[in-house]
Amino acid sequence: MSMQDLVGGAGCDDSQNALGRFAGGISDAAKYAEGHHSAAASSAGAGYAAPSFSTEQQEAEEEMRQFLAANDPDGRLQSEAGLEGGAMNPLDFMSFPESMDWSAEFWNEQAGLERGPNARQYPFKEENLFLADPAAFEHGMELFHAGKLAEAILAFEAVVQKNPENSDAWRWLGTAHAENDEDKVAIVALQRSLAADGSNIEALLDLGVSYTNELVQGQALQYLKEWLRHHEEYRGIPGVMEPSSKLHSLRHEQVAEMFVRAAEIDPTDVDVFTVLGVLYNLSREYEHAEMAFQQAIKICPTNYSLWNKLGATQANSSRKDGSKQAIAAYRKALELKPNYVRAWVNMGISYANQGLYDLASKYYLKALSMNPTATHIWSYLRISLTCMNRDDLAELTASREVNAFREEFRF
Repeated sequence: MSMQDLVGGAGCDDSQNALGRFAGGISDAAKYAEGHHSAAASSAGAGYAAPSFSTEQQEAEEEMRQFLAANDPDGRLQSEAGLEGGAMNPLDFMSFPESMDWSAEFWNEQAGLERGPNARQYPFKEENLFLADPAAFEHGMELFHAGKLAEAILAFEAVVQKNPENSDAWRWLGTAHAENDEDKVAIVALQRSLAADGSNIEALLDLGVSYTNELVQGQALQYLKEWLRHHEEYRGIPGVMEPSSKLHSLRHEQVAEMFVRAAEIDPTDVDVFTVLGVLYNLSREYEHAEMAFQQAIKICPTNYSLWNKLGATQANSSRKDGSKQAIAAYRKALELKPNYVRAWVNMGISYANQGLYDLASKYYLKALSMNPTATHIWSYLRISLTCMNRDDLAELTASREVNAFREEFRF
């Protein structure tokens, strides 16, 4: 579950607000550090009773129509998911019981989440045409940047099956799964990347984010601190080089302070501000997380993942208009990468949090048209349909057939 990249579903009474999945409000690092030192932790984002948004729903419907007209004139996004997926991913075990009281089930599963590089075997697809491709890695990169994640995943799988010690291929495989809203599988691949090369700093950063999305704070802090240790310019920060073999010995405040110091050393390092945003999401200091992501976006305004993380942070905040604010950030992410599954899911969650379940369903279906094997997205869709009192459609989610909904929804 990527906290909205940092995504949970909202219940009909909005009492279970989205745990948004991730992926310049400040002038410089000194001002940022000053704000950090004086900050008090904000409260966790809470749901609220949604008012009537009939006018807003019409406006949102029109915005979606215009967005699709501009970015998907031929309706190709839903067909670009790539090769047909196989069996349901065994690591996507998030589900919602009929009572919709899913929180206890989720936390029980998290308590049993296995850790370590070999905790779970990576679930390779049985059929993979890229196994015969000598340039599978290069083709995987092309497919990834084109947003064709299903094919990119197959290409990277082929590379690591031929060469299990290829750390970069494992890392890109994990990143592709994360962008496909599959953090559990991403973690397995990223751990294999580090097993092959413990100094792969991109894998360290991505693992920290994925563990944050899965709400496993100990591992998140461990990998984010390790990321600092592998940067020569940050090794002099107090505490960075100290061993942290015991996960419980790492305190959130200590790691956050290290990254504040790193931001003072290099106020142009987009990764440092990205990590600060992730860390403040962990501690639910959403105002400071938002500032961090805004600073990261100032440094790198075309990074679609940062826009998604900013939107997720806004959605998770305690502000009543947080979900509405988040939509603008998600829309920017989708303008930069129209087939970004995670942002489509987060858009749906934000609309669900406003009580716009019809529109939320359309965004979930759009995401499912690109990743039809995502069990948790089907669960979000079922909840929204139930909130619409469309039990007939909710029952259809069991079929996992996206096309079964095209008579009712345009997406």
